[in-house]
Amino acid sequence: MPFTEARDFVRSLNIKSKKEWLEYCLSGERPSNIPSNPEKNYKNQWLSISDWIGTNPGFQGFNFLPYNEAKKYVNSLGLKSQSQWAIFLKKKLKPDNIPSAPRNYYLSKGWVSWGDWLGSGRQADLYKKFRPFEEAREYIHSLGIKTQKEWNSYAKSGGDKPNDIPYKPLRTYKNEWISWGDWLGTGIISSAKIDYVSYEKAREFATSLGLKSYHEWRSFVKLNEIPKNIRKYPYRYYKNKMGYFDISDFLGYSEAKTKKPRDYLSFSKAKEKLKPLKLKSGREYRIKLKNKSLDKNQFPYHPDRIYKNNGWTSMGDFLSKRRYKDFESIKTYAKKLKIKSGDQWREHFLIHKVPEDIPKTVRKVFKQEWKGWANFLGKE
Repeated sequence: MPFTEARDFVRSLNIKSKKEWLEYCLSGERPSNIPSNPEKNYKNQWLSISDWIGTNPGFQGFNFLPYNEAKKYVNSLGLKSQSQWAIFLKKKLKPDNIPSAPRNYYLSKGWVSWGDWLGSGRQADLYKKFRPFEEAREYIHSLGIKTQKEWNSYAKSGGDKPNDIPYKPLRTYKNEWISWGDWLGTGIISSAKIDYVSYEKAREFATSLGLKSYHEWRSFVKLNEIPKNIRKYPYRYYKNKMGYFDISDFLGYSEAKTKKPRDYLSFSKAKEKLKPLKLKSGREYRIKLKNKSLDKNQFPYHPDRIYKNNGWTSMGDFLSKRRYKDFESIKTYAKKLKIKSGDQWREHFLIHKVPEDIPKTVRKVFKQEWKGWANFLGKE
């Protein structure tokens, strides 16, 4: 629903506070075309919660200067950005006849842009006409910029960058965008977009180098170019994919030190033995391991990794600090409350006393079972 119509509807409800608004959102009576977070959905028209519910509507009772007169005064301040305008407001130097939210007040009364209001001349990218992507990219390649950090310094410098090339090219050219390496001409591709080779093929390359330790491998990849589809730091990548990583096997040497695998307790037995200790945090648990109050051969330093697929939900659960209901029971709890979204779930914890066995961060506690808010709330 358009902002003014939605606001008129909400004002007709005679809601008196933000708490009452949140309670109304949770009641199930709110129409689906009225957002529960109006400050996000109507951010360009949003003034305040009091304006939204009608306890202090809009700019009623204020006698502000016409746009051009107000702008003339603001231009004289020499402010360069919205953040500087916000600092100016905090100093409480603003005359009463100048609005603190000028865009909202003057939107239909002459407003042009923040650059016009402040006198900086800057215009939002939204209103600029930029050169085509390929032409802009070709120009950027000629500058010899190597990193995104260098790009930010160049773009912020002011005078050097042409006005028809955007400061945030990823947003302006989102349909043509490939990567920062493509934009700057360095050829560097984000690791998330690289299709890395299998462990076997990476191992074939690594063994051909004749290296004898992980330290030698790290030194080699720092000083030499290796194929882009082979990880420079393979340990975590292949361990996550295969569940293990042996550097001696990866590099193909047999002199590696072999460690006797530790015989850790099962998840349930470890929990049972830890419960009487009443540990309050992961930090306390690790201190016990370091001062040898707990046997390192029975209790892992990283229990979340060792018990990842064998019962692990959270450190609090592992230490029996807090026991939660099972996932399906919590889903039933949410269904009875008729909660419709993640925002409503969080709002429920703000205004109601919730049983201790119901976690607010349900998707973190139940990582294995979690399949999204729609699944949790029983929606299509």
